[in-house]
Amino acid sequence: MDWSFDWIFWVFLGFSVLMVGFWAFQFAWVLRHRLWSERPVGRLPDEEKIALTWTHPIKDLDYKLRRSISSWVRQDFDGTIEHIFSFQDPNDEAVPVVRAFLASRGLTETGRVSAKIIVNPVLPRMNGKTSNMVHAVRIATHDLFVFNDSDLRVRRDFLRKMAGPVRSDPKVGIVTCGQINFGGRDFWTRSFTCVQNHETDLYWAFFCFLGIDVGMTGAAFSMRRDTLEEVGGLEAFGESLLEDMHIGNELYKRKYKLVVGPFLDCHVKRISREKTFNYAKRIAVGIRAHLATDMPFFLLVIGWYWWLLIAALILFRADLLLVVAACFVIRILHGNVMRLVTKNDIVWYDLLNGLYFDVIAIGALFYSVFARPTVSWRGIRYRVTPKGYIDFDHPLDVPAGSPAPDIENADVSDNVEAVPDHGTEILTEDEKEG
Repeated sequence: MDWSFDWIFWVFLGFSVLMVGFWAFQFAWVLRHRLWSERPVGRLPDEEKIALTWTHPIKDLDYKLRRSISSWVRQDFDGTIEHIFSFQDPNDEAVPVVRAFLASRGLTETGRVSAKIIVNPVLPRMNGKTSNMVHAVRIATHDLFVFNDSDLRVRRDFLRKMAGPVRSDPKVGIVTCGQINFGGRDFWTRSFTCVQNHETDLYWAFFCFLGIDVGMTGAAFSMRRDTLEEVGGLEAFGESLLEDMHIGNELYKRKYKLVVGPFLDCHVKRISREKTFNYAKRIAVGIRAHLATDMPFFLLVIGWYWWLLIAALILFRADLLLVVAACFVIRILHGNVMRLVTKNDIVWYDLLNGLYFDVIAIGALFYSVFARPTVSWRGIRYRVTPKGYIDFDHPLDVPAGSPAPDIENADVSDNVEAVPDHGTEILTEDEKEG
């Protein structure tokens, strides 16, 4: 065979080398950003003059919620902080846990660091999480907002990394954070951490860093009140299952910068199979609604070596199949190295986690195009319109809701020690460990 004129082979090989280089760049960036996330930053200029409202939308009792709350109140930050814990149901199992924790820390509705609990029903034509945040914004005292999910733990310099960019540069529209999920020993829990870490850290955060419009992530974000009002407020995005992606798209249109904030920790212990698939469906539906024109790009980037395999089989060429086989081996290695970078160990039944994610992602993208899915999210089931938004006009025929959260291993103890008068915090053994 005359290799110099075999253009098909050289196209296969060249494209494979290019995409493997993309994987290597992904790995290097994620590792670098994780190390930066764990490295403390110093005090901000005039930090004591900064005032912010920190909103925590909560539904149901997350695993080890008390450890998460502890990380939120243990901040190296000299400014004024208003915590608002926003609920939908007065009987939510998390309400007494939050109330007891705040009481143990002596946090009230006044002072430099204050905290309050609010409970409001879900607003009409709005998803549950956005409704929680809207109610909090409406009573917020300050003009700098920070939001975060209730299953996340943050480091002590979190507020400095979130407040600094939006305060110092008016062109920064938002600081938005990804999360690193780890924990669990069963297959489906580890499948969930694999899928979410790949989607959030390898793709969303990396593309956001490159300046590609992939929206933002709602795990945790900060923005100024005037910027939020300029894009129509949170109310303008409540009909989407991914209001965060939608907000990010709007900020891109208005030429704002999106800054990737620190990776945050999300500890999990047991995740059901249904939650893994619902997460994949929700992301895919969001892509259809907010990044539909880019779907061929995502299919190419995520599944390129699968498409090469199909082409090699059609052409029935052994040399092309060898190139593709090498790509599969590299993807398996890449997926397992990324498993370690995201602070997970490796066991035999998730050795193929990289290939697993790519298959799940491709399947979810095609599903979102050809189906009108029903997606469960935080205990609420939503029917989705063909355009990817929540179908409020045609509610589900079955009662809304999903099985009660699995709190068998949740941290429901309220036995936390109070803060001494001199301000040095005493932690329980659980909080020290976490």
